[in-house]
Amino acid sequence: MLLDGKPLAGASVQLVPQGQGRDATAQTDAQGTFKVSTFRPGDGALPGTYKVVISPPIGTPDPTQYASADEAMAAAARPAPKPAGPAFPEKYTRPDQTPLTIQVPLDKPLRLELTR
Repeated sequence: MLLDGKPLAGASVQLVPQGQGRDATAQTDAQGTFKVSTFRPGDGALPGTYKVVISPPIGTPDPTQYASADEAMAAAARPAPKPAGPAFPEKYTRPDQTPLTIQVPLDKPLRLELTR
């Protein structure tokens, strides 16, 4: 999966069935690749039509070590820096808005190219 031509690491992927079926989920790796799971890790998706819903990566944990609880609380009270670049496109985050639909089984490897 790519976002603006770059691999999208750490994103959550959900396949939402259109009709009968079960959701399938995955998380992208550092290269933006993923393998969906329905019942067991990596077992794929059941046959059918799915809306593809993508949740953006969650920020990385703050590795900062603080000398005291007061120092940590003061740091937490400061406004978080604004992320660089535009926010993740909301249209991909909801099944009723996503333009992405797939048919399983796939006839070729799935390549998702998202744009802002």
